[in-house]
Amino acid sequence: SDGTKLSADFQLAGGPSVLFDAVAVVLSADGGKALANEAPAVGWVKDAFAHLKVIGFDAGAKALLDAAGVAAGDGVRAMAAAKDATTIVETAKAGRIWAREPSVHTVF
Repeated sequence: SDGTKLSADFQLAGGPSVLFDAVAVVLSADGGKALANEAPAVGWVKDAFAHLKVIGFDAGAKALLDAAGVAAGDGVRAMAAAKDATTIVETAKAGRIWAREPSVHTVF
């Protein structure tokens, strides 16, 4: 919020969503639109969804989630305020969103 930039721990191709218990997609509106046209970014979000991760996202990330075919619900939550991030963390404490599995895996 103060404009301070943080160093990234991973690059997009080197930090697949499978490495994380839950993910937050926080982007500027321009960043979200740009990444919506990048197959690796779209794939990253699709993988997080398919791996049944809790996904938090802000308004800027909406274009990327739309491109990945990921909508709010079943552990995918919009974050408009700090309290929403707390809700995401609380949801993630319960683990994966197993109720989503039938919609992403048709072969068991």
